[in-house]
Amino acid sequence: IEDCDKLEEAYVQILKRNSTHVSTLHNYANLQMRVRHNYTASRDLYEQLLIIAPDHVPTLCNFGNLMHMHIHDHEAAERLYKRALACEPTHATTLCNYGLFCGSVRNDVTTAESYYKEALASDPGHAT
Repeated sequence: IEDCDKLEEAYVQILKRNSTHVSTLHNYANLQMRVRHNYTASRDLYEQLLIIAPDHVPTLCNFGNLMHMHIHDHEAAERLYKRALACEPTHATTLCNYGLFCGSVRNDVTTAESYYKEALASDPGHAT
């Protein structure tokens, strides 16, 4: 936790100097989601980031994951995954996450499998 506190403070200091720094906003949102489990803060940061960089695929993908797995807004999650894939059709993490979504939310195992196969074809070494 102490390392996370230091990391969070570093993100805050960077954002005080440059509130539009894409990588910092993205990483800070991920910290809020994955470590702090502060889904509201994570959502706010992802929304802020998408105003600055609307086609930032890692943010679209991770925001989709937040909406799917934690907030359970499945319509929003699907829109975010589709936006990410429209920007970068071979983004392996998005393909895997959207495959999981299709299988678990839509109960569409065939489509899920096709997304997993696309992810494997686009990045054979990818593991999520």
